Amino acid sequence: MKAEYDRQIAAETPEAFIAPTTADCISRYLVDAQHRRVHGSQIRMLRRWLRDPLSGLLPRELGGRLLRDWRTQRALEAAPSTVQREIGALIAALNWAAHPDKGGMIATGDVPKVALGVVHYPEKGWLDEEAEAEFHARALAYQPRGKWNGKSKVGLFVAIGLGTGARKEAIETVPWSRIDMKARRIDFRDPTRPVNNKRRVLTVIDPRLFNVLDTVPLSERWGPVIGVDITKAFMNFVKTTPWPWITAHTMRCG
Repeated sequence: MKAEYDRQIAAETPEAFIAPTTADCISRYLVDAQHRRVHGSQIRMLRRWLRDPLSGLLPRELGGRLLRDWRTQRALEAAPSTVQREIGALIAALNWAAHPDKGGMIATGDVPKVALGVVHYPEKGWLDEEAEAEFHARALAYQPRGKWNGKSKVGLFVAIGLGTGARKEAIETVPWSRIDMKARRIDFRDPTRPVNNKRRVLTVIDPRLFNVLDTVPLSERWGPVIGVDITKAFMNFVKTTPWPWITAHTMRCG
């Protein structure tokens, strides 16, 4: 009799008394965001959260080690700054859900207390000369999809990045027509783009980079050198190295 009574009580419980999950809070926030000026990157990050298993938990269950462990694991897949923004987007949605005049879905105390500092690895820093040489060699040996002559676009990207210090987008878009192998120069300046504070320059090709570029068959030297967004492939590569925290920016400043 008691089991039947409990089942009837559960069936009659108003929906308002059912504790909303993290996904519920995010979904309501995204609906509300349609009427406000919420940055598109924040919306994309929250939609990513909806696909994450953690979104099925109650907001108050995210506190403690759970979200910290998630952040550490996620930092192996994305840049620390991206991880920081993803957590910031989550907390913003939950704070909205806890605001009595906005979401009003959860209590203020249900929002997990999370330090938004960037995740750091104990060994993180700039690569020294020996580590940089090994990273370069590993990149050239890396063979995912899209191989040519035993090399990959990742290897080319890393070789150019370490050899020139150019920005990621500049490397991805520079065409072979602006690489002068005889004069040993790469012209990252794009005449179709306005000049801004992220200036692209004419860069000397050092001997190591020249040897890498020279292995590219002549039949492949047309159009963009990279020609694709290398982010995912690059991050898949760095996860196979002893330095999973490396980003394209690290290569520029190392």
